[in-house]
Amino acid sequence: MSVRRKYSLPGCTLILEGVTTEATGRRPTISAVVNAECHILGQAQILAGGQGFLQQLTETLSAYTQSILSGIVPIVPEGHIAIEPLPPLQHRLTITDPGLEAPVSLDLSTLQLFDLLESLDQMLADARTLPGWSLDLKPLTRHQARLDPPIAERATPAAIGISSLAVAAVALFFLPIPEVRRPTEPIPVSADELVQTTEANETAGSAPPNDPANTADADAAKLSGSADEKNDSAKPADSKPKDADETKATADAGTQRSSDADAESKAEPEIISDSDQLYALNLKLDQDLSANWDSDTAPPGDREYRVSVGRDGAIIGYVGRGEGSESYVDSTPLPDLLYVPAQAGSVNVEAQADFRVVFSDSGTIEVSPWDGYAKTPSAPPSLTDAATVEQSLDRLSDTLYDKFNDDPNFDRALAYRLGVTSEGTLAQVEPLTGDARSLYGETPLPDLYDPAAAIAVNDDRVTLSPLVEFRVVFKPNGVIEIAPWYGIQ
Repeated sequence: MSVRRKYSLPGCTLILEGVTTEATGRRPTISAVVNAECHILGQAQILAGGQGFLQQLTETLSAYTQSILSGIVPIVPEGHIAIEPLPPLQHRLTITDPGLEAPVSLDLSTLQLFDLLESLDQMLADARTLPGWSLDLKPLTRHQARLDPPIAERATPAAIGISSLAVAAVALFFLPIPEVRRPTEPIPVSADELVQTTEANETAGSAPPNDPANTADADAAKLSGSADEKNDSAKPADSKPKDADETKATADAGTQRSSDADAESKAEPEIISDSDQLYALNLKLDQDLSANWDSDTAPPGDREYRVSVGRDGAIIGYVGRGEGSESYVDSTPLPDLLYVPAQAGSVNVEAQADFRVVFSDSGTIEVSPWDGYAKTPSAPPSLTDAATVEQSLDRLSDTLYDKFNDDPNFDRALAYRLGVTSEGTLAQVEPLTGDARSLYGETPLPDLYDPAAAIAVNDDRVTLSPLVEFRVVFKPNGVIEIAPWYGIQ
């Protein structure tokens, strides 16, 4: 049996395709890897190969990173994969496999390198992936490390610093000590002396003492006048004030430039708020999760996640909410359903919708919009033309009678509202009574119900499929009553 597994980090996603000998189990053990792909964010090249490539890549990166963190000369095992530092802060990964037409080189940042290594570490820590293989890490020998500088060389900078300090101290010793004077206090002057001094100054033609407040006002006026004169002298002779239209145009242009700059700096995704589209995405997410979750692995308590999906219904991100959610995530379908771009690199920001997903201890999945619906979603589009209704009626009647037991195990009528696609697939089931809900398993509906048929993806957008709706009543005597919900028009 073939198994596909992902190990995701913000800067790197490792995808493994392998084989297993286990016939059952939520996460079967991968005994051998057939293909491995490393998608590195920001790199157009995808690293791919078999199990030998995966093992050599892991050993090479581990040895290289170990040597760098230890502060010694980078060590790389011999093989088809090599990596070397690329000053100032990059690392060049080179693959020279004989099966390649030409060597492949990638210049990785330190963040990309460590995300790639972390994804490989997650694989090694997974007990259900290649359990017979582990990384053999050995301590580095003295011959692999740089020799420490001699004691004399290490002591030279300190000796130079101490001698320089001593010379400076001797030079400062011979400088004279500066004389320190106490600030002179103002001598108090009486009012009579101030009047006599003022009259004497006026007689001699000198100006009266300045009042601090008047001095400040005069200085401010002088500065203002100087600024006006400077501005007037700086203007051309034929300059004139801008009229209102020109001023408004300039302001509009500035506003437009500011808006453009804001738009470029903010790459926030559009949030889908349309209730009808949210309802369609809610149905698709619920169906995808239910189809891929093994309820036998239900958690001991509810586990909640915030899940983001695009317009096409693909899961583009998720985060655990509450205690125990992160540790349980591998038991959910979320890692396997997470969308990974075919080509690594920057992805265009697309519209998204956020949902609250709860995996309950009862073995059920609850899906609802994170912020609820702005208004009640519209009913799915209905097919009501006479030809389509009559054709669907005949087809549904034949299908139900083929599956219905002539001697049912219930003693009361069970009524349902059913929706059928134009191809005849049962895509909607709504019990109309409590008995119909509790005895649903006694009808042929569970074997015919295909909820995925209610969803269609057109132009990368999830929509509700148009349905022909019927009222169907299963009776204890083996008779089935079928009538168009809206009649035949």
